[in-house]
Amino acid sequence: MSAEHPRVVVIAEHVQQRMAFSDAVRVAGFELVDSLAPERLTQHNMPSADLWLIDSGDDLALIEHLAPTERYLLGFTAAPKVTETRAFEKWQRALVRKLWHTLGKPKVTSDLTASEPKPLHRRPDLCVVLGASLGGPKAVKQFLDELPADLPLALILAQHNDPAAMDNLGRVLARHNMWEAKSIEAGDRLSAGTVWMVPPNQQIELNHEGYFALTPQHNQNYHPCISQVLISMADIYRNRMLGIIFSGMGDDGSSAAHHVIAQGGVIWVQDPQTAECAAQPEAMIGTGQASKVTTVSELAQSLVNRSIEHQDSLSRYQPGHRLNSQESSS
Repeated sequence: MSAEHPRVVVIAEHVQQRMAFSDAVRVAGFELVDSLAPERLTQHNMPSADLWLIDSGDDLALIEHLAPTERYLLGFTAAPKVTETRAFEKWQRALVRKLWHTLGKPKVTSDLTASEPKPLHRRPDLCVVLGASLGGPKAVKQFLDELPADLPLALILAQHNDPAAMDNLGRVLARHNMWEAKSIEAGDRLSAGTVWMVPPNQQIELNHEGYFALTPQHNQNYHPCISQVLISMADIYRNRMLGIIFSGMGDDGSSAAHHVIAQGGVIWVQDPQTAECAAQPEAMIGTGQASKVTTVSELAQSLVNRSIEHQDSLSRYQPGHRLNSQESSS
């Protein structure tokens, strides 16, 4: 075992537990080799590691796959939801100390200042989910063209699409503006300045360190499912989350409306009269949860204003640079 870079494999049945375990491994300063569901582990897929962190309904059967010399850690408690910040951080600190006790502190964390796990990753100030379907790319493209790319917010695009067309969609959206459009891959870290595109046939989750995890999407009529993305991000960002519904066919997104509002989030909608396909905006308006219905241009300007207002509120409590109107219009 390398004292400087211990290697850990995470095996857990539930995606939330895998993400929480993976978080703790990174915070502890160890190398995360892989994070797998038990059914994905076979004799032909056996990573090499210094420790296996396992949470399975049948631990004994799983351990039989491991060599007798392998070290493993079992029976750690289930992680609280990441929205329960204090409970999650307490749980994470306990696991990090357990990992350090088992493997020793890696060299990078062994100095005098490393008596506690490093602080959690600070996400972008606001998270904006863009939901679109038929006619959506044109509307989203106009929205991005009128939105400064230096705003301290993250954009996540759930656009009904064919998997083979994702690269083309990214190139179209990023043309003639300063945004980068990227299809989300497992292990990507949410950041500002990028349009994070949800892959079709996948569900996304975001852990406490800001890393994405992907799981196959089942039993959904829409690909990707806008409602799933809205719910997932509302659970994390709460009153710092905004959903914007653009042109589209069907009613995807509407079933998540009450949950978003209950979590403190906000929903805006493209005016159906300006949409290529009005069904999706009209369905969201029909929920009674949309607080703004307007043109694409006014949606972009409203988001700039909301970002400025949010920075104003933050500046009352913490020092640092405050976005101003001149910067937002550059």
